[in-house]
Amino acid sequence: MASELSLANLKTVLKENNTDLTNTIKSEVLKLNNTVVRVTNENEQLWREVNKLNLVISGVPDSEYESREDLGVKIDTIIVKIVGESRKFDTITRVGKFLKNSARLIKVRFLSISDRDEVYDNRYNAERPTYINEDIPPTMRRDHAIMRQKKKQFIKDGFGLQQIKMDWNRRIIRAGEETYKVVDGNIKLLVPNITTTSNSPPQSQNQNTTHQNFQNRVGSGHPNGTNPYYGGSDSSPGNHTNAKLTINGSRGSGRGHGPRGGSNQVGHRIHASDPSPFPPKSPSLPFNPSATSSARPPHFLGQSSLSLGN
Repeated sequence: MASELSLANLKTVLKENNTDLTNTIKSEVLKLNNTVVRVTNENEQLWREVNKLNLVISGVPDSEYESREDLGVKIDTIIVKIVGESRKFDTITRVGKFLKNSARLIKVRFLSISDRDEVYDNRYNAERPTYINEDIPPTMRRDHAIMRQKKKQFIKDGFGLQQIKMDWNRRIIRAGEETYKVVDGNIKLLVPNITTTSNSPPQSQNQNTTHQNFQNRVGSGHPNGTNPYYGGSDSSPGNHTNAKLTINGSRGSGRGHGPRGGSNQVGHRIHASDPSPFPPKSPSLPFNPSATSSARPPHFLGQSSLSLGN
Protein backbone atom coordinates (compact mmCIF):
# COMPACT_ATOMS: atom_id res chain seq x y z
CA MET A 1 0.00 0.00 0.00
CA ALA A 2 2.84 2.38 0.89
CA SER A 3 4.62 1.57 -2.36
CA GLU A 4 1.47 2.42 -4.33
CA LEU A 5 1.23 5.78 -2.57
CA SER A 6 4.87 6.55 -3.17
CA LEU A 7 4.47 5.63 -6.85
CA ALA A 8 1.43 7.90 -7.15
CA ASN A 9 3.32 10.75 -5.46
CA LEU A 10 6.25 10.22 -7.80
CA LYS A 11 3.95 10.44 -10.84
CA THR A 12 2.41 13.64 -9.49
CA VAL A 13 5.82 15.22 -8.89
CA LEU A 14 7.04 14.22 -12.35
CA LYS A 15 3.92 15.64 -13.95
CA GLU A 16 4.34 18.95 -12.12
CA ASN A 17 8.00 19.12 -13.10
CA ASN A 18 7.15 18.44 -16.74
CA THR A 19 4.53 21.19 -16.68
CA ASP A 20 6.98 23.68 -15.17
CA LEU A 21 9.66 22.71 -17.68
CA THR A 22 7.23 23.08 -20.60
CA ASN A 23 6.15 26.53 -19.43
CA THR A 24 9.77 27.59 -19.03
CA ILE A 25 10.65 26.43 -22.55
CA LYS A 26 7.64 28.23 -24.02
CA SER A 27 8.61 31.43 -22.23
CA GLU A 28 12.21 31.22 -23.48
CA VAL A 29 11.06 30.54 -27.06
CA LEU A 30 8.77 33.57 -26.91
CA LYS A 31 11.64 35.74 -25.68
CA LEU A 32 13.90 34.48 -28.48
CA ASN A 33 11.23 35.18 -31.09
CA ASN A 34 10.81 38.73 -29.80
CA THR A 35 14.58 39.20 -29.88
CA VAL A 36 14.77 37.96 -33.47
CA VAL A 37 12.04 40.38 -34.54
CA ARG A 38 13.74 43.28 -32.78
CA VAL A 39 17.17 42.50 -34.28
CA THR A 40 15.65 42.06 -37.74
CA ASN A 41 13.97 45.46 -37.54
CA GLU A 42 17.18 47.09 -36.34
CA ASN A 43 19.15 45.50 -39.20
CA GLU A 44 16.63 46.70 -41.75
CA GLN A 45 16.78 50.25 -40.45
CA LEU A 46 20.57 50.15 -40.45
CA TRP A 47 20.52 48.84 -44.02
CA ARG A 48 18.26 51.62 -45.18
CA GLU A 49 20.40 54.24 -43.44
CA VAL A 50 23.58 52.97 -45.06
CA ASN A 51 21.95 52.66 -48.48
CA LYS A 52 19.79 55.78 -48.41
CA LEU A 53 21.74 57.22 -51.39
CA ASN A 54 21.04 54.14 -53.52
CA LEU A 55 18.39 53.26 -56.05
CA VAL A 56 17.79 49.89 -57.68
CA ILE A 57 16.92 49.85 -61.39
CA SER A 58 15.48 46.74 -63.02
CA GLY A 59 14.55 45.84 -66.58
CA VAL A 60 17.69 47.26 -68.25
CA PRO A 61 19.00 44.94 -71.02
CA ASP A 62 21.98 42.88 -69.88
CA SER A 63 24.89 41.23 -71.68
CA GLU A 64 27.56 38.84 -70.49
CA TYR A 65 30.49 41.06 -71.53
CA GLU A 66 28.98 44.39 -70.54
CA SER A 67 31.63 46.97 -69.53
CA ARG A 68 31.30 49.58 -66.81
CA GLU A 69 31.33 52.34 -69.43
CA ASP A 70 28.49 50.72 -71.35
CA LEU A 71 26.48 50.37 -68.14
CA GLY A 72 27.14 54.04 -67.30
CA VAL A 73 25.80 55.15 -70.67
CA LYS A 74 22.61 53.09 -70.20
CA ILE A 75 21.94 54.59 -66.77
CA ASP A 76 22.67 58.15 -67.90
CA THR A 77 20.21 57.72 -70.77
CA ILE A 78 17.49 56.57 -68.37
CA ILE A 79 18.08 59.47 -65.95
CA VAL A 80 17.94 62.04 -68.77
CA LYS A 81 14.57 60.66 -69.88
CA ILE A 82 13.27 60.81 -66.29
CA VAL A 83 14.41 64.26 -65.07
CA GLY A 84 15.46 65.96 -68.31
CA GLU A 85 19.21 66.13 -67.65
CA SER A 86 21.97 63.91 -66.38
CA ARG A 87 22.91 63.54 -62.71
CA LYS A 88 26.20 62.64 -61.12
CA PHE A 89 26.43 59.30 -59.38
CA ASP A 90 29.12 57.58 -57.36
CA THR A 91 29.00 53.89 -58.35
CA ILE A 92 27.05 51.61 -60.68
CA THR A 93 27.07 47.82 -60.25
CA ARG A 94 25.12 44.84 -61.49
CA VAL A 95 23.82 42.55 -58.72
CA GLY A 96 24.21 38.79 -59.02
CA LYS A 97 25.44 36.45 -61.72
CA PHE A 98 24.64 36.81 -65.39
CA LEU A 99 21.62 34.82 -66.64
CA LYS A 100 20.68 34.60 -70.29
CA ASN A 101 16.93 34.77 -69.77
CA SER A 102 16.78 37.67 -67.30
CA ALA A 103 18.41 41.07 -66.72
CA ARG A 104 20.28 41.59 -63.46
CA LEU A 105 19.39 44.42 -61.12
CA ILE A 106 21.49 47.59 -61.20
CA LYS A 107 22.40 49.39 -57.98
CA VAL A 108 23.14 53.09 -58.45
CA ARG A 109 24.67 55.19 -55.67
CA PHE A 110 24.24 58.94 -56.06
CA LEU A 111 26.51 61.65 -54.69
CA SER A 112 23.68 63.59 -53.00
CA ILE A 113 20.36 62.72 -51.46
CA SER A 114 18.65 65.46 -53.45
CA ASP A 115 19.64 63.89 -56.80
CA ARG A 116 18.55 60.50 -55.58
CA ASP A 117 15.15 61.80 -54.39
CA GLU A 118 14.57 63.69 -57.63
CA VAL A 119 15.10 60.56 -59.71
CA TYR A 120 12.95 58.46 -57.39
CA ASP A 121 10.10 60.99 -57.34
CA ASN A 122 9.98 60.93 -61.16
CA ARG A 123 10.40 57.16 -61.49
CA TYR A 124 7.09 56.73 -63.29
CA ASN A 125 8.51 58.64 -66.25
CA ALA A 126 10.78 55.69 -67.07
CA GLU A 127 9.83 53.60 -70.08
CA ARG A 128 8.62 50.11 -69.35
CA PRO A 129 9.91 47.50 -68.60
CA THR A 130 12.36 49.69 -66.64
CA TYR A 131 11.44 50.12 -62.96
CA ILE A 132 13.14 52.20 -60.27
CA ASN A 133 12.85 51.28 -56.58
CA GLU A 134 14.50 52.01 -53.27
CA ASP A 135 17.40 49.88 -52.08
CA ILE A 136 15.62 47.88 -49.39
CA PRO A 137 16.85 44.86 -47.39
CA PRO A 138 16.45 41.38 -48.92
CA THR A 139 13.87 40.37 -46.31
CA MET A 140 11.72 43.39 -47.11
CA ARG A 141 12.12 42.78 -50.85
CA ARG A 142 10.92 39.20 -50.32
CA ASP A 143 7.89 40.34 -48.32
CA HIS A 144 7.01 42.99 -50.90
CA ALA A 145 7.04 40.31 -53.59
CA ILE A 146 4.53 38.31 -51.52
CA MET A 147 2.35 41.39 -51.20
CA ARG A 148 2.37 41.92 -54.98
CA GLN A 149 1.32 38.30 -55.49
CA LYS A 150 -1.57 38.80 -53.06
CA LYS A 151 -2.58 41.95 -54.90
CA LYS A 152 -2.79 39.99 -58.14
CA GLN A 153 -4.95 37.41 -56.37
CA PHE A 154 -7.33 40.14 -55.12
CA ILE A 155 -7.66 41.54 -58.64
CA LYS A 156 -8.41 38.06 -59.94
CA ASP A 157 -11.11 37.70 -57.25
CA GLY A 158 -12.87 40.81 -58.56
CA PHE A 159 -11.50 43.61 -56.37
CA GLY A 160 -10.75 46.93 -58.06
CA LEU A 161 -7.49 48.81 -57.68
CA GLN A 162 -9.24 51.45 -55.55
CA GLN A 163 -10.38 48.77 -53.09
CA ILE A 164 -6.88 47.39 -52.51
CA LYS A 165 -4.71 49.28 -50.02
CA MET A 166 -0.98 48.53 -49.66
CA ASP A 167 1.15 49.53 -46.66
CA TRP A 168 4.67 48.66 -47.77
CA ASN A 169 6.43 49.68 -44.56
CA ARG A 170 4.14 47.69 -42.27
CA ARG A 171 3.72 44.98 -44.93
CA ILE A 172 -0.06 45.03 -44.73
CA ILE A 173 -2.50 44.63 -47.62
CA ARG A 174 -6.27 45.28 -47.36
CA ALA A 175 -9.12 44.49 -49.70
CA GLY A 176 -12.74 44.86 -48.62
CA GLU A 177 -13.05 43.50 -45.09
CA GLU A 178 -9.95 41.29 -45.33
CA THR A 179 -6.58 42.41 -43.98
CA TYR A 180 -3.36 40.45 -44.44
CA LYS A 181 0.10 40.96 -42.98
CA VAL A 182 3.36 39.44 -44.19
CA VAL A 183 5.53 38.15 -41.32
CA ASP A 184 8.88 36.45 -41.98
CA GLY A 185 7.94 35.51 -45.52
CA ASN A 186 4.46 34.20 -44.58
CA ILE A 187 1.20 36.00 -45.22
CA LYS A 188 -1.38 35.82 -42.42
CA LEU A 189 -5.00 36.90 -42.16
CA LEU A 190 -5.47 39.42 -39.35
CA VAL A 191 -8.53 38.84 -37.16
CA PRO A 192 -9.93 42.06 -35.62
CA ASN A 193 -10.19 42.23 -31.83
CA ILE A 194 -13.76 42.17 -30.46
CA THR A 195 -14.24 43.92 -27.11
CA THR A 196 -17.35 44.10 -24.95
CA THR A 197 -18.38 47.01 -22.74
CA SER A 198 -20.44 47.04 -19.57
CA ASN A 199 -23.03 49.69 -18.66
CA SER A 200 -22.74 49.07 -14.90
CA PRO A 201 -21.34 52.02 -12.91
CA PRO A 202 -17.91 51.72 -11.30
CA GLN A 203 -17.66 50.23 -7.84
CA SER A 204 -16.35 53.46 -6.32
CA GLN A 205 -19.51 55.28 -7.48
CA ASN A 206 -21.73 52.71 -5.76
CA GLN A 207 -19.70 53.03 -2.57
CA ASN A 208 -19.96 56.85 -2.59
CA THR A 209 -23.71 56.65 -3.11
CA THR A 210 -24.11 54.22 -0.21
CA HIS A 211 -22.00 56.44 2.07
CA GLN A 212 -24.02 59.54 1.12
CA ASN A 213 -27.32 57.73 1.80
CA PHE A 214 -26.01 56.72 5.22
CA GLN A 215 -25.10 60.33 6.07
CA ASN A 216 -28.52 61.53 4.91
CA ARG A 217 -30.26 58.99 7.13
CA VAL A 218 -28.15 59.91 10.15
CA GLY A 219 -28.73 63.66 9.76
CA SER A 220 -32.41 63.56 8.90
CA GLY A 221 -33.52 64.18 12.52
CA HIS A 222 -31.60 67.42 13.04
CA PRO A 223 -33.43 70.75 12.58
CA ASN A 224 -30.85 71.89 10.04
CA GLY A 225 -30.81 68.62 8.18
CA THR A 226 -27.52 67.50 9.77
CA ASN A 227 -26.54 65.51 12.80
CA PRO A 228 -24.63 67.39 15.53
CA TYR A 229 -22.75 64.24 16.45
CA TYR A 230 -21.21 64.12 12.98
CA GLY A 231 -20.16 67.76 12.83
CA GLY A 232 -22.75 68.94 10.30
CA SER A 233 -22.67 72.47 8.89
CA ASP A 234 -25.38 74.97 8.11
CA SER A 235 -25.22 76.70 4.74
CA SER A 236 -26.96 79.87 6.00
CA PRO A 237 -24.44 82.65 6.84
CA GLY A 238 -24.39 84.94 9.88
CA ASN A 239 -25.90 82.53 12.38
CA HIS A 240 -22.87 82.26 14.71
CA THR A 241 -23.46 83.40 18.31
CA ASN A 242 -22.00 83.40 21.78
CA ALA A 243 -24.83 81.39 23.27
CA LYS A 244 -24.26 79.54 26.55
CA LEU A 245 -24.97 75.91 27.16
CA THR A 246 -25.63 74.43 30.60
CA ILE A 247 -24.40 70.91 31.30
CA ASN A 248 -26.11 69.58 34.45
CA GLY A 249 -26.24 73.06 36.01
CA SER A 250 -22.74 74.24 34.94
CA ARG A 251 -22.26 76.88 32.27
CA GLY A 252 -19.73 77.01 29.48
CA SER A 253 -19.28 79.97 27.14
CA GLY A 254 -17.81 80.52 23.72
CA ARG A 255 -17.98 78.43 20.57
CA GLY A 256 -18.53 74.77 21.20
CA HIS A 257 -17.79 71.63 19.28
CA GLY A 258 -20.73 69.31 19.09
CA PRO A 259 -22.58 68.81 22.40
CA ARG A 260 -19.72 70.15 24.60
CA GLY A 261 -19.45 73.89 23.89
CA GLY A 262 -21.75 76.85 24.18
CA SER A 263 -22.51 77.04 20.45
CA ASN A 264 -22.85 74.04 18.20
CA GLN A 265 -20.96 73.77 14.90
CA VAL A 266 -23.96 74.61 12.75
CA GLY A 267 -24.12 78.15 14.19
CA HIS A 268 -27.66 77.70 15.59
CA ARG A 269 -28.62 79.98 18.52
CA ILE A 270 -29.63 77.90 21.50
CA HIS A 271 -32.34 79.17 23.88
CA ALA A 272 -33.80 77.52 26.90
CA SER A 273 -37.17 77.48 25.20
CA ASP A 274 -35.88 75.68 22.14
CA PRO A 275 -36.55 71.95 21.89
CA SER A 276 -33.49 69.93 22.67
CA PRO A 277 -31.81 68.44 19.60
CA PHE A 278 -30.38 65.66 21.79
CA PRO A 279 -32.02 62.47 23.03
CA PRO A 280 -33.39 62.55 26.61
CA LYS A 281 -31.06 61.89 29.50
CA SER A 282 -30.96 58.34 30.72
CA PRO A 283 -31.56 58.20 34.48
CA SER A 284 -29.61 54.95 34.76
CA LEU A 285 -26.39 56.51 33.44
CA PRO A 286 -25.70 59.72 35.44
CA PHE A 287 -22.89 61.93 34.33
CA ASN A 288 -21.85 65.10 36.18
CA PRO A 289 -18.64 66.53 34.81
CA SER A 290 -17.35 69.86 36.04
CA ALA A 291 -17.40 72.94 33.82
CA THR A 292 -13.66 72.69 33.33
CA SER A 293 -13.60 69.00 32.52
CA SER A 294 -12.09 68.15 29.13
CA ALA A 295 -13.47 64.61 29.08
CA ARG A 296 -16.05 63.95 26.37
CA PRO A 297 -19.33 62.41 27.61
CA PRO A 298 -19.87 58.82 26.54
CA HIS A 299 -22.36 58.34 23.77
CA PHE A 300 -24.68 55.36 23.61
CA LEU A 301 -26.92 54.50 20.68
CA GLY A 302 -30.45 55.74 21.34
CA GLN A 303 -29.65 57.53 24.62
CA SER A 304 -27.51 60.41 25.92
CA SER A 305 -26.38 61.74 29.29
CA LEU A 306 -26.59 65.42 28.21
CA SER A 307 -29.43 67.86 28.87
CA LEU A 308 -30.00 71.55 28.37
CA GLY A 309 -30.28 73.69 31.43
CA ASN A 310 -33.25 75.86 32.17
